[in-house]
Amino acid sequence: MNENQNITKIYSKLSTESNSVASRLDLYMHKQPKSFNNKYLGVDFGSMNFRIAYINDTGNPVIIDNSENENHTPSAIYFNDIKNFLVGKPAKESMLQRPDRVVDKIKQYINKPDYLFQFEDLFFNTQELCSYLLKKLKMDAEINLGMNLRNILIPVPAHFGPNERKTLTNAAKIAGMKARTIIEPLAAAYSLGRDVIDDDQIILIYDLGGCSFDVSIVEIKEKEAKMIYSKPFTSLGLTFTHIIS
Repeated sequence: MNENQNITKIYSKLSTESNSVASRLDLYMHKQPKSFNNKYLGVDFGSMNFRIAYINDTGNPVIIDNSENENHTPSAIYFNDIKNFLVGKPAKESMLQRPDRVVDKIKQYINKPDYLFQFEDLFFNTQELCSYLLKKLKMDAEINLGMNLRNILIPVPAHFGPNERKTLTNAAKIAGMKARTIIEPLAAAYSLGRDVIDDDQIILIYDLGGCSFDVSIVEIKEKEAKMIYSKPFTSLGLTFTHIIS
């Protein structure tokens, strides 16, 4: 199985519900972590939540539980003091008591280069904030799998340009990983499987996220996917989120 097939299977798993993986903390604590070689840790980098997955030894994609034994992590950071902060569920739960100390839905700020989150006398840009999220996911995955993780795949919205992609790849580097990015509509098309990719056709893809709603048209030709149109509605997904909740 080649690298692109692994990436496709990872994204396909992230796009569907699955059984979570039981934590293997003892394996991490009592055995020397082994190298994960060139395998990729896949991240569903959502506005509201994150998910992580990998390809196991049998070639199947598996979603990884976080340290709270859940298969998703809220995109939120709570600053307790200058040197300490919480990421994920504990941060989300702190929003009602101390909203001034919490930043959430961080993905929506990636395309705003001037955005800074202020805590006391310190300012944090989106690259730093994203690195805290990715470091949390990396640590959770390493504890779960008992492996050192070095490579990460991050699907990104179609409207993300070189600057936004660089923000994420730099954030991954700060977190101790080397990142690749792939456009979300193309990843979604590949995740449909070989039965679809083998036939030349045009696919309409809807991506209803926590904050945005994206509509894309992807052309499949000679087993390759090419995006020919994409339109983001940057606030419509948040509207759906409020209605559903």
